Amino acid sequence: MFNFAGERLYYQETNLNTTKGLMYFNKRHDSHSRSNNFNLRIMRKILRTLGMRCAVATIAILSSAPVYAFTPEKGKIYAYSMKDGGSLHAKQFYSFDINSPTTGTILGNAEELGGKAFEAGTFLSNGEFIGFYKSASGEFVYKHVSLKPNGYWGDICDPQYSSDFLKVSDLAYDGETVYAWYQDNNSVWSLGKVNINNGVITRVGKTSDMQMMAITAGNGTLYGIGKDEYVYSISPSSGAISKLTILLKSLNGVAQSASFDSASGTIIWAKQEYYTDPEIVSVNPENGECTTLATLPDSPQLIGLYIVPTANAATPGPVTGLTATNNGANNDVVVSFTMPAVSSTGDALDDNMQGLTYTIKVDEQTVIDKKASTVGAAVSETLTTTPGNHTITVVASVGDEDSRVVTTDLFVGEDAPGAVKDAKAVADGNNVTISWAVPDGANGGNYDNAKLAYKVVRMPGNVTVAESTTATTASDVIYTDVYKAFSYVISTIYDNAEVASATSTKVLAGPAFEVTAANPYYVDFENSESADDAGFFCSGTGVGDGEVADPTLKIVEEGTNKYLKYDRSVSGYQVSKPKVFTTAIKFIGKHTYRLSYSFRCGQNGTTFGMYLSDSPTAKCKNVKTLRDAEEYGYNAKDWEQFSDTRVAPVEFTVEKTGIYFVSIQHDYSSCDWDFDNFKVEDVTKPAVPNAPTEMTAVTEVPGSRKVTVSFRLPAEDKNGNDPKLSSVVLKCGDNVINTWTENLEANSVLTYVHENAPLGNLTYSVTVTNAAGTSVPATAEVKVGHDHNLSIVSSDAPESTMKGKTVSISATVRNNGILKAPHEGTTYTLSLMRKSNERDASVVKSWEGEALESNAEKTFTHTMEMANDAAEKETYFFNLAYEPDQDLTDNQSREMEIAVGSPETPVPTELRAVWNEEGSKYDLTWKAPAYNSEDVTLSGYEVYCNKEKVSGDNLVKETSFSYPVDKVGDFAFYVVAVYNTGSSLPSETFNTTNAGVDAIADGSLQVESNGDVLTVKGVQGNVAVYTLTGVRLASAEANGSAVEFRLADGLYILNANGRSLKICM
Repeated sequence: MFNFAGERLYYQETNLNTTKGLMYFNKRHDSHSRSNNFNLRIMRKILRTLGMRCAVATIAILSSAPVYAFTPEKGKIYAYSMKDGGSLHAKQFYSFDINSPTTGTILGNAEELGGKAFEAGTFLSNGEFIGFYKSASGEFVYKHVSLKPNGYWGDICDPQYSSDFLKVSDLAYDGETVYAWYQDNNSVWSLGKVNINNGVITRVGKTSDMQMMAITAGNGTLYGIGKDEYVYSISPSSGAISKLTILLKSLNGVAQSASFDSASGTIIWAKQEYYTDPEIVSVNPENGECTTLATLPDSPQLIGLYIVPTANAATPGPVTGLTATNNGANNDVVVSFTMPAVSSTGDALDDNMQGLTYTIKVDEQTVIDKKASTVGAAVSETLTTTPGNHTITVVASVGDEDSRVVTTDLFVGEDAPGAVKDAKAVADGNNVTISWAVPDGANGGNYDNAKLAYKVVRMPGNVTVAESTTATTASDVIYTDVYKAFSYVISTIYDNAEVASATSTKVLAGPAFEVTAANPYYVDFENSESADDAGFFCSGTGVGDGEVADPTLKIVEEGTNKYLKYDRSVSGYQVSKPKVFTTAIKFIGKHTYRLSYSFRCGQNGTTFGMYLSDSPTAKCKNVKTLRDAEEYGYNAKDWEQFSDTRVAPVEFTVEKTGIYFVSIQHDYSSCDWDFDNFKVEDVTKPAVPNAPTEMTAVTEVPGSRKVTVSFRLPAEDKNGNDPKLSSVVLKCGDNVINTWTENLEANSVLTYVHENAPLGNLTYSVTVTNAAGTSVPATAEVKVGHDHNLSIVSSDAPESTMKGKTVSISATVRNNGILKAPHEGTTYTLSLMRKSNERDASVVKSWEGEALESNAEKTFTHTMEMANDAAEKETYFFNLAYEPDQDLTDNQSREMEIAVGSPETPVPTELRAVWNEEGSKYDLTWKAPAYNSEDVTLSGYEVYCNKEKVSGDNLVKETSFSYPVDKVGDFAFYVVAVYNTGSSLPSETFNTTNAGVDAIADGSLQVESNGDVLTVKGVQGNVAVYTLTGVRLASAEANGSAVEFRLADGLYILNANGRSLKICM
């Protein structure tokens, strides 16, 4: 029995009176059709497992209460597990008891979120979670997720992608704002505010060179655990940091997280180590004292810690809208805010509340102490302080109950400007426009704009472009004979002194190198002092542990030789998306070029591909693949030596004349790349045809083995003339599948249909030839067939037969899938089906299929005797059941109709059976059939009782037969005549009876029983039922219609139509 109840699918197998087992399966409740698909898949697996043991299966789908997003509770620590460890699973959410956080309780199922594990994140007060992780491409991915009604975590909005920063250490949430400690693309750390709608991080004030390994919000401020093992306070308004105390625990540079427990006033820290099990630690922010609350076995890694802050209904909420301003001309500070209108628990305060006050401090010095105010009042106070940086804090109070502290920072007095913002350089050919935004005060304060100016210098070369300009744009024209990168340093000048500077984005300028047969591009780096000198560029992202920089290109001198090194030593020796680019090279459309270079790498080898790119940047577009990624130098004995053959030269063409960059790229590298003797030659052969274009290879339908290959012949040869083609050769892999030698018109389209193509991922290639030679190949790839596809490819049955004759019905099954069948953990079943009517069919024979390799086939044959009660036309078909099958259209054979004839052999007649009391037997007699055909000879008879042959293996030669039994009973006898051409139909059945009623026919009177119901048909007049003692139990009048009596088990006398019958119910 199947039962969908609650969250599980139950199955109970019953065979007669024995309960054999109970199994259950997890089940998801959602409104998507995949639930139904899931249920059907589970049912199919169960039914295959049970086979013929399952007599009855019943399905009932019951609803269960939906599970909605949870609300975080007090007294719990909530976290996200990055890695497996102990009972914690990677990429899942957990809760822990704050008093004993040794065991985590899983929160829903996060397996459908996809992507990599979050590296930093936080819960929100409503139970949602936001977080960041770094993709393989180096971009940061931001996700905002929640626990859905089906018990699975899912996205609230589409993932957002950003390349605006290098790392996010941790997130902190104070109930209103999400903060991040992050590293920008200039490797500078700072505090930022996170827009939860799109993941955009906006810097808050100051920058820092300190990486906070974990941050949290509490006591109206932010706390940080620094990489230098100090506890810091972080200003939420300015991002300024200050040391509080040394941390009395060591830490490593792996992802950490923290949350503030307002009940104990401590920081709860998920402490991570490289080589020891992580701990959950309580940290006193005043003295750095650490108490280990739990040690988590097997090194799981927790991030996104969150603890619900405690609140008191008698405590006022914090003031809102706090600002502190200074005009820069004096030391007056205007502090403005609004008094709270709600308590710390969110309840509205009484407008007539008494005792509501506020306290203002400047740098922890109280300047206004518990000054009376009213609910929701707007407050403005003018304070006088000293020049410099100051922190303003405001607390609302009712008696001894203080609100959460609200702070803001400002600089008092005249500030100096910092570095310019958003420095950019944009090139249009050799013309460059440099722009920037006005700087903020170095300390966040105001300065005198009249004293502000800028200086712009181009690098390399230290060329001054603008001096003492007050504009925020400048123009430059670059004259260079080498294509290379340039940037601009914009210095901030204040009161005639240089106080800060920023560097613009890079621009590329200079002429492209035009390769000709007489002028190849060749660089041996002997005259280069830097990669810029050589015109080479690189990109890539360091992904080592801790703070790492991106890789660089540098010229290395080794003995008397110089070479180019892609140096990853500053990147933690691991690089994501490594790319090396040549200078800009002009290639002529339809010309053929040859790329070669000397190369070496580490002893363990490396992998990369070669491409033509549209720019020498990380976000370049590869416009042509010169060679797909391959392995080079693995286990090479001469790995320390440069080799001209380690990377084989590659020839290529370009479709259009243009500027390109030869690039060497891969997804990942943990190995240095060394290059020398970089060379690109024009090796175009005279009049060789251009390659065919527009080549495609498509299957008729997904999974089909019929592939249509199409391509356009070249319009020109390499010299731009009529190619005058002599032959076209099409290959599938290394096998030639067609050759054309006639009617090869230039620029025409040729098509070839490849029937029954090989299974798998195929590559088709085509080359064209003329008197000057053969073109480079054009290629197209296509996947042929499904991974899993069993097919009934043929079936066979005779068109006609005779009843009693032997027939054979067969089907051939072929594995048209790419993978071996059946797939691991599955099986397939072939069934021969007999149609009962247009809707129903029954199984005649089933086979559990044997293993078939791809493209192998097996023929299954069933031989049977056509039943004597067969219809005039019998219809059969085969059905194939295989769960992984991706194409079900060929899993049922054609319907095979067999015309069934009756043998031209008459049947015995006048069968009688008489009870022989003396011999305790039935004596049967019948009349021999009459037949006239010279081809038919009567061989004898077979006698059947109750549909079982009782005459033994030898034929009865006479027209009589005795059947011994113990006593008179209910028997049905018939006789079959056996001829040399087959058997006749059965004779009419002769029924004997002794008290029992199944069906009695006596003239027009018919008596039938079904359970406890006795049915009498053909009665004219009265019909009555009596006990054996003559007591009438029931009677009725009838005129030929059926009469029913309901009787208990026993013996009765039936009186109808003037006759009496003894019956047994």
